[in-house]
Amino acid sequence: MFLMRNIPGFRRFAVRSARSGAFAAAVFFVLAGFASVAAHSVAFADGTASGQSRDAFHDAALALYEAAKRDDPAELLRRLGEAENRFRALSLADIRSAEGIGALADSLAEVKRAAAAVTPDRQRRERAAAALWLAADELAHPDRPLWHRYRLIISDDIDRLERLAKEEPPSRRQREEALAVFRELSAHYRLIRPAALLRGEPWKVERGDSALVYAERLLKASRPDPKLLDGLFPQLREAMDALFPPEADAPSSALPVYMPPPWGFYAAVGSLILSVLAWNGWQRYRYGAGAGRSRRR
Repeated sequence: MFLMRNIPGFRRFAVRSARSGAFAAAVFFVLAGFASVAAHSVAFADGTASGQSRDAFHDAALALYEAAKRDDPAELLRRLGEAENRFRALSLADIRSAEGIGALADSLAEVKRAAAAVTPDRQRRERAAAALWLAADELAHPDRPLWHRYRLIISDDIDRLERLAKEEPPSRRQREEALAVFRELSAHYRLIRPAALLRGEPWKVERGDSALVYAERLLKASRPDPKLLDGLFPQLREAMDALFPPEADAPSSALPVYMPPPWGFYAAVGSLILSVLAWNGWQRYRYGAGAGRSRRR
């Protein structure tokens, strides 16, 4: 009976409760929406700032490389200071490993050592600056970094090295030429090593290091074991190929070697890297032409 007499009161209480609950829920969702928008705004601002810092570091590294090419010590030191400041402003959250951060810092330190050397070495300064620039380009343009173009260059180095190492009969000239090609391979590898560590897996770079150490030891032997030589080059190719993305994901590596790269590439790339690419194209043409003459005979 009590409930029957108080049904209207319960109804009014239920309506008031429902209205206050709906209001509270509305307030909650509005506040949650504001928080979400604020979080997205902060994330967008952080991403924009990070991208700008990477671009600024890339521009500073490119200017440093240009100064090294011109062999201008005063300009080199000024640009080196700018690059170091831009490096300190980098957001390193995009680098996958501590090894990558260390490689980038070591690359900058090598430019400083080359610039401060008592005996000037222009080639050392230019190569150190080129390695830093390729690393900065990896950070600024991770979808199409310039260092991926070295896939074909390193592959051709290994092909030339294998031909010389297996040449019969063995001779002193053959051994000296093989070691010269190996030094070229090592120099090309050192150019891309910091960039490869920024995005790749450190163990792949460590395997590349080990493969080159083993190859050097074997090639410098007074009488290399032919069986060991036969097994060397597949291992070396596998270690070097692992540094790069799969062929399908690397359109720059599929450019025909007898075709010039796009004009914009010439405008951006300096003499050192261009000379490496040009030499690579000449070697492929020379060996290809030789093979063609052999077939015609």
